[in-house]
Amino acid sequence: MKAGVILNYKLSEQEEVGHLDVLMVMFNNLLKMFDEVHVFSLHDHKADYDLGERIFVHPLPGKGPIGMLANVISARKIIQRERIDVVRMLATTKSAFIGIFSTLFMQIPIILSVHVHRALYQKQSGLALNPVFNFFVELWERFALWKADVVPVISYFIRDYAVGLGAAPDKIVLHRNFVDTELFRPMGRKPHGGVRIVFVSRLVGAKGADLLIRALGIASRKHSGLELYIAGGGPERSNLETLAQELGISEKVKFLGPVKHEKLPELFSECDFFAAPAQAGFVLNEALSCGLPVLAADIEWTKEIINEDVGALVPFGSPEAFAEGIETMLVRKAEWPGMGKAGRGLALHELSIEAYKNRELEIYRKALEL
Repeated sequence: MKAGVILNYKLSEQEEVGHLDVLMVMFNNLLKMFDEVHVFSLHDHKADYDLGERIFVHPLPGKGPIGMLANVISARKIIQRERIDVVRMLATTKSAFIGIFSTLFMQIPIILSVHVHRALYQKQSGLALNPVFNFFVELWERFALWKADVVPVISYFIRDYAVGLGAAPDKIVLHRNFVDTELFRPMGRKPHGGVRIVFVSRLVGAKGADLLIRALGIASRKHSGLELYIAGGGPERSNLETLAQELGISEKVKFLGPVKHEKLPELFSECDFFAAPAQAGFVLNEALSCGLPVLAADIEWTKEIINEDVGALVPFGSPEAFAEGIETMLVRKAEWPGMGKAGRGLALHELSIEAYKNRELEIYRKALEL
């Protein structure tokens, strides 16, 4: 049997933020069940990724309406030629469009993962899209979820979102993000002056780095020893650097650029707590697994795992509210070791990579009715 996985982005973007390793967990795990894994990378021209034996990359470089139709035709030819048995899409928009239309009338089961609430993502990104455009995008999402055979979701929050769009509840499977607790383990806090906050993400609007910098500016008026490490690259970096300068805190904000995935535990050991001011991904689990307290916005799946035992939650969208969260963390400084220990326990017991791998294969068995 052969599995196809359609990404909504370039593999190179995942390399940039050091999270290609996360995808490799998925791909290699599928090789326990499938003879080959075929990866379709949108807007990507590169075809020579070396992901190992039996993992094949197919770039789909087309952009815009004509390009997307070309992508559908290319993907369909590959799916037919390789006799792919099941197709997995990792988003409800572009990858779902290609996955659904490239398999039309082919009797191939499709799996559609839902990771984000699209309207909330737009709000976090500062996007004000045309209401007519949004109307048709929502119609598409409803159609895609109706066509899907299995719908994995990362949280109860996203489950409710998918059901609200018409997904049949019996198709939905709760499939939380995971963490490799062997790689991401406590290394002990390395001594340093002041209080160091760390943020790790691709630098795009939805991740809220601008909100975090503004919050740091507010909190620094009262606490002079604060500093912020920002790890990751992306299109917003220059804007964020300018913002730090305008707020007069550029000396407190250190831009590290992309950090390799396996180097994150070392980075975490140099910091005091992790900040997730907006949408958070796998790195939140990784910070918890390394025993790092977490300050996070109370949105999406984050609010389902973060509580006072492991850190603090604050209302989303306000630099003032996040600055108050920083103040809360400082007041509770004596509790940081206990928070770190509780976070590590949470990772071990609820977010393990083995549980993820087992669920992943069960999702494919469900789609294939095995």
